[in-house]
Amino acid sequence: MPPLSPIKRVPRDVLLELLGAAYEGSEFDWVNSVDDRTLLCLVCQEWNETIQTSAQFWRSVPITGMTSSSFIERQLGRSRQLDLNVFIHLTVFTLDRKLDLPSNCSLKGPVYIVRNLLPLLVPQIHRIATIAVECLNQTEWLHTVSVIRESHAPRLQSLSVSHYSATGPNVVLPAFDTTPPLSSLSISTSGVWMDMATYKELKTL
Repeated sequence: MPPLSPIKRVPRDVLLELLGAAYEGSEFDWVNSVDDRTLLCLVCQEWNETIQTSAQFWRSVPITGMTSSSFIERQLGRSRQLDLNVFIHLTVFTLDRKLDLPSNCSLKGPVYIVRNLLPLLVPQIHRIATIAVECLNQTEWLHTVSVIRESHAPRLQSLSVSHYSATGPNVVLPAFDTTPPLSSLSISTSGVWMDMATYKELKTL
């Protein structure tokens, strides 16, 4: 009897619980979440089909210099109407470390990400629960906010900004036009501040 046959007999609802538990720990890490999902899909055809057709495994949307528009569209489509966790990494990876990229993989800069990839999120802003933005300067933040600030984000609970490079002291981060119900806000940098008065539901800062 093939060694994987007991795995194939696991009921779908039980399998979803097991895979969900294995995947949960890395959901907020864009690198691990993609890698873990790929590994789980390789176990057997049944696991692959379960993951491919289960919206919960497609809620994390990483946007980096290596992300394609088709990848984002696939994530948004397969996640159906579930809440989304969006991770925007605005940096040029080659400045920090060398990457062995496949020959068919091109590395895009922050301008391309902001102008071409972020607009894909606009129709789904109402579904976003988490936005984490890493490694950007003031201009890139302004462009990022301009893409999403005019949209209503009723599910947005967590906003994180890290490695923000302020152009001077006491730089004010632009606020959303319609205040989302944030419960968690993290700004990992110095010399910047955000008006807290409008975020009445904030619990973690």
